[in-house]
Amino acid sequence: MSRAEIVPRPQGIAAFLPVSVTLALAFLTVVPVHIPSFAVVVPAFVLMSVFHWTLYRPDLLPPIVIFALGLFLDVLANAHFIGVSPLVLLLGRALVLRHRKRVVGRPFPFVWGGFAVTAAASIAAVWGLDSLLEGTLLDARLAAFRWVLTVALFPPASYLMVRAQRALAPA
Repeated sequence: MSRAEIVPRPQGIAAFLPVSVTLALAFLTVVPVHIPSFAVVVPAFVLMSVFHWTLYRPDLLPPIVIFALGLFLDVLANAHFIGVSPLVLLLGRALVLRHRKRVVGRPFPFVWGGFAVTAAASIAAVWGLDSLLEGTLLDARLAAFRWVLTVALFPPASYLMVRAQRALAPA
């Protein structure tokens, strides 16, 4: 029995929930905030969404959509290097898929720990790629602070995604 037979594909708006949430979080990522250097340390909201949906409903957020959303995020954020976000999001998705069976069904602290590891790898990859492409080592403290903010904001973001998922696609 395949997963598709166990969990029916949602119909209507519920089928577009992961894409809609991820797109909304991409916009949230680039909302102008008048805090110096905030753009450098803004939490990885899109990564939160990719992690959540890859963990619980990977069929509703396929790789091609993640790639397109990553490109859109790079363009929206006026990134210096177009393509870093889709690459890192797809690598994050691959990491989650690889360990998915060990995480699904576990208590939230275990899921949160899995996200913390995924976020650390993803944010370090962004820092490393940006440093390589810039030709200089960027300030790692900013990446570390971004990781802290991202991990700290994951529980409320995850809670809201679970509530939206249950409201639109009840089991």
